[in-house]
Amino acid sequence: MGRQALASKLIIVLSFMFSGVGSALAETTVLVTGSNRGLGYEFTRQYAKRGYKVIATARKPEKADELQALAAGNPNIIVEKLDVTDLDAIDALAKKYEGQPIDILINNAGVTGEPFKTQMLGKIDYDAFDFVMHVNVMGPLKIAESFLDNVAASEQKKIISVSSSMGSIAQTFGTGYFYRSSKAALNMSMATLAQEVKSKGVAVGLVNPGPTATDMMKRFDSGGLRDPVVATADMIRNIDTVTIENTGIFLQYDGTVLPW
Repeated sequence: MGRQALASKLIIVLSFMFSGVGSALAETTVLVTGSNRGLGYEFTRQYAKRGYKVIATARKPEKADELQALAAGNPNIIVEKLDVTDLDAIDALAKKYEGQPIDILINNAGVTGEPFKTQMLGKIDYDAFDFVMHVNVMGPLKIAESFLDNVAASEQKKIISVSSSMGSIAQTFGTGYFYRSSKAALNMSMATLAQEVKSKGVAVGLVNPGPTATDMMKRFDSGGLRDPVVATADMIRNIDTVTIENTGIFLQYDGTVLPW
């Protein structure tokens, strides 16, 4: 074999060897909280269908039968235990994934603070209010803080939180103090975060699924709730548009910008 032919063969072999390395480095990874049902489950399913690696967290993964079945049939899905109110557990999970780039971090886990009668003036359950704030505000901020280095090390560099138009001060009505206040606080914390991490190239976005037929919302169904599959697809489409140029944006499911 001539020297030129040998060199050509070596290039082909090296190209084959390093193509796998390049693919591994380019792997897109998403972390989703509250993946056991509803929108979190759909984020997991739809991103895995894209071929992304999904770290799907659930408070009680041993009881998340649908999620476990989905993960069993898809090697791209990893199920992890996480209670977003447990700050030490968040740090422990971040430690486990130290050095792992996370392209899209999705704060999806949330609660409404049912029953709504405890959110009416004169009947406010302040312990329940505290719990809602821990889940909907402190949890997402702590997760963003603990996994910031993972996101900054990725290609897409996005921190996304699922919010609600009920958190917009421009849209108020006299009920739902816990939920509405928590989503308004989430919006402000993420808007603040967007400015602080902009220098790291990390983009922050808020997405609203609209009224959706999840287990959390079905009791309010008057025939107008959205399909979770469609609502999640809309949010994923909007997440694709979040960049460092529009960081801190609050997007309605149709892609329009929601008022704060």
